[in-house]
Amino acid sequence: MVIIQLKKLKITIMKNSVKIFALAFSILFIAACSSNDDSSNGCEQCTYTVAQGETAATVSTPLIGEFNLTLGISQNGYDVPQGTKGKFTVSANEMIVEIDGKQCITLKNPIKTSPVEYVFKDDCRDNLMYAISESNNGGLNEVNVITISGSFIGQFK
Repeated sequence: MVIIQLKKLKITIMKNSVKIFALAFSILFIAACSSNDDSSNGCEQCTYTVAQGETAATVSTPLIGEFNLTLGISQNGYDVPQGTKGKFTVSANEMIVEIDGKQCITLKNPIKTSPVEYVFKDDCRDNLMYAISESNNGGLNEVNVITISGSFIGQFK
């Protein structure tokens, strides 16, 4: 009788252990997926290290927001054709770049290049810079696309 009860207890403990393990695994899996999606919308991430001589920046309030723009200039070998749509979501320290036909990327740590211009550098994947500038009336003027070496190749407006 005692042996049967011990076997039943052992089976109950094993069943509960499996349930606890499955629950713990599910929670870890959900947490890992949601934290990645929350920070970057599933985009690749590139955190730029500000170089000596550059000025680390926090983007000014008039340039913060979501901007749906169209590529008006494409030159010097830029592989995105004129007329392509792009969405640029800008916050104080990052920009999500979503260009039609391309994998999106989240760029972090902008630098300031003039009183009205901030540059987000993608030195991780495409070796491009996205320079956002403020218009005279406030708000976004344009997003220029420049190679890391400094050649202007495109402009979204």
